[in-house]
Amino acid sequence: MRTAGPNAEKTIIYCRSINQVAAVYEDLLSRIGEDAWQGKTHTTENLGITMYHGSIGKLQEQYVLNTFVKTDSIERCVVCTIAFGMGIQVTDVRHIINFGPSKSPLHYWQEVGRAGRDGLPSSATLLLGPRSLDKRLVNPEMLKVCARISSEKCCARRAILVAIHMQKMPRVAVRSSVCGNHCSACVCEACCCCSLCRSSCPCRLEATAT
Repeated sequence: MRTAGPNAEKTIIYCRSINQVAAVYEDLLSRIGEDAWQGKTHTTENLGITMYHGSIGKLQEQYVLNTFVKTDSIERCVVCTIAFGMGIQVTDVRHIINFGPSKSPLHYWQEVGRAGRDGLPSSATLLLGPRSLDKRLVNPEMLKVCARISSEKCCARRAILVAIHMQKMPRVAVRSSVCGNHCSACVCEACCCCSLCRSSCPCRLEATAT
């Protein structure tokens, strides 16, 4: 947002609690500073970052929903709990960031699925730490998914699909800007999958070598 301002790519940051939403929101504001606002006055209407959870009030909920859905919305980043997203159609979200594991593998699949609904390349980032993997607080199946992903030995997409019993779901072939210059097929499933698949993709390795 410091450089792109109102043209920054839309991002949803999912947190596990209202307290975490507030902490992440405050941290972002302090890091971005004046660039978080579009204009000299600090008002809700020209702030590019907002919060959404079950305790913000109905008027604020409706304002966030009605504003974020617009293509030219000043709101470019929503820090929220899982309360945000249900029944909401925002097609141009480019990035999903999960601050810790989701409630379950199915919840995680639904959350990351809110990016790139217009068919354009998008990303999902899962941030994990020792404190976020407390067995008393996290679904056992989600813990298994996190362990497989963090081991860097298993495709993240496959780990999630196995957990929700959808491992036979086909990939959608997407043209990759990386392999487009180095691959005869010009379509590479690996480059458009997870970080592990990208790092081991022959197209990308060939591009790095040259």
